Amino acid sequence: MEKKRSRGVIILGVCLLICVIPGLAAAFIGAISGSVPGSILLDIAMRIPVILSPIIFLLTGIGVLMLKNWARLLVLFLSPILSYVAIGFGSILVEVFLPTSKLSAKVISAIIIPGMIIMFLCILYYLTRPKVKEQFK
Repeated sequence: MEKKRSRGVIILGVCLLICVIPGLAAAFIGAISGSVPGSILLDIAMRIPVILSPIIFLLTGIGVLMLKNWARLLVLFLSPILSYVAIGFGSILVEVFLPTSKLSAKVISAIIIPGMIIMFLCILYYLTRPKVKEQFK
């Protein structure tokens, strides 16, 4: 008998798969760019997370869509880490696209940071609900 996926699980799985695209773009840009000044170990240490993140998103997204419990647990474990990374990435994007207007950058940052925190808290809340946990058994 095939397991039934809820809409929330489908949306989460698809969002994780969509996150693969910027990760692959970052890995590609990192691969064609020059090395980081300094030691070769620093260069390797900076490239490993960029290369591994799209692979983790891909496997986790597929696992969530296949209702694997390890994928649900991985999302629960990585959500705090991903929220920190997303807040940093959002802050960088604001600085890059709005370099002249410091006030609007602060306003947008004031919207992005709480928005990211709320989004990840909602994911944590959703994946710990008994009916959702039951889908992953």
